[in-house]
Amino acid sequence: MRSRLPRLLTPLVRAALSKRVLPRVAFSGAMSAQILGNRARSITTYTEGSDLPRVRPHVWPAPSKDIMAARDFIRESAASPKNILIVPDREPDGMASGTIVSLVLQLLGKPESEIRIHFTAAGFTIFNPLERARLSRVCQKENVSHVIVLGQGARASWSLLEKSIETKALIINDQHSDRFLENTVAVSASRDPPSTTSSLLTYIVCSELHPEARETTGWLALLGIFGDLGARASLEPPYPQELKDFKKKYTSTHLRDLVTLLNASRRTPECGTRDAWEILQYTPQTNPAPTPKSIMKGEANAELRERLKDAKTRVNAEVRRCSKMPPRFSKDRKVAIIFMDSPYLVHPLVATRWSNYFDPNLTKLVLAANTGYAEGKVSFSCRAVSGRARKGDKGGPKEYETESWDINVISILREYLAKDSLLEEQARGEFTNGYKRATGGSVPLDVWMLFLEKGLEITPRKGDFPQKHALDYIQD
Repeated sequence: MRSRLPRLLTPLVRAALSKRVLPRVAFSGAMSAQILGNRARSITTYTEGSDLPRVRPHVWPAPSKDIMAARDFIRESAASPKNILIVPDREPDGMASGTIVSLVLQLLGKPESEIRIHFTAAGFTIFNPLERARLSRVCQKENVSHVIVLGQGARASWSLLEKSIETKALIINDQHSDRFLENTVAVSASRDPPSTTSSLLTYIVCSELHPEARETTGWLALLGIFGDLGARASLEPPYPQELKDFKKKYTSTHLRDLVTLLNASRRTPECGTRDAWEILQYTPQTNPAPTPKSIMKGEANAELRERLKDAKTRVNAEVRRCSKMPPRFSKDRKVAIIFMDSPYLVHPLVATRWSNYFDPNLTKLVLAANTGYAEGKVSFSCRAVSGRARKGDKGGPKEYETESWDINVISILREYLAKDSLLEEQARGEFTNGYKRATGGSVPLDVWMLFLEKGLEITPRKGDFPQKHALDYIQD
């Protein structure tokens, strides 16, 4: 496969260099960026049952009309005499997005004292009715005129807020979606490659709003990219050219270390997201402004850094413990399930770790299920099997030659849900949102049991569910 790959890409690269129309091919985000570059301005697709090509514009990172609407929304927010509420995701990408918005609002003249921050409750999303009520109360209590939601996904729902609340809303979302909440301005990532992040979308929206916005917030866009796409993510066009300069200035090592530090706080049982948020906060007038290097050295806030380092140590220990659980397999052996009971948010890390140790010819995805994170629910993470395992010097895991780029986690999960109409009705909203190679969610125990029995066709065992209240669902 490796020897054939360059020959496969050659006609695509030639097409890009000659400004010819490129076919739409499913590559990873980094490779797509290298192939498309700035020269690819259109995409050719073929309608099923027809040999005639259909050419459409290559849209990236989002439709321009949506980006312009978001800029108008932020300008309006900065001019509002009332408070502004920022609702970022708990991941580094969401934290970086929220910090970008906060800094740009201040550059536009909004006092820092009029900017509020809100995090969803652990185990909940903004689409949950309980969280909607909670967010509505915050808007009413804090006298909020505009709310900006970052990196929380997009699903069909009646409203972000209760109908009695007149607060205006903006959603910036790195997952492509055609479904949005009512009465909101929304910027959703395009389905066209390369991959994007919420922080990059937020940076592109905000960078044109003030002359100092690029220099002030550029490293935060990189922080989110490192958090979501990894340190090896390509920054080739159509990514903004200045991101390469910021990467040289702030270095991959410090950005990567900061991502790890920020991630640790949200994974602990106490979910200390505030510490991660506070360590990133500063005003445009701060001199010198904090950098990834100064934060990691404790120059910005030594006390917060020590608390985050302690969280990182505890999370790493819990990942090692939960990774020792042996997997079970679906009836067709396409899915490996790792059961755990942990108050830590470690199931995504365990799923990623195990995804390197299966043959993608046989097992397509890893599903890590945690009964201890959210009471009464099973929190889960799915990862496509990577087939990256290498043979060690002393008989370690063998190397799998088959590439796994074509594994689509969402499509595979939909196939399992389609086996039972009740299962599909109750679980579709949680199992089919996310990325092509990674997704996750949280479902009630009875829905999870239905998924195991009807979807994966395996018989649950008591050892799979250490929590006492889960045993009621399992027969001897």
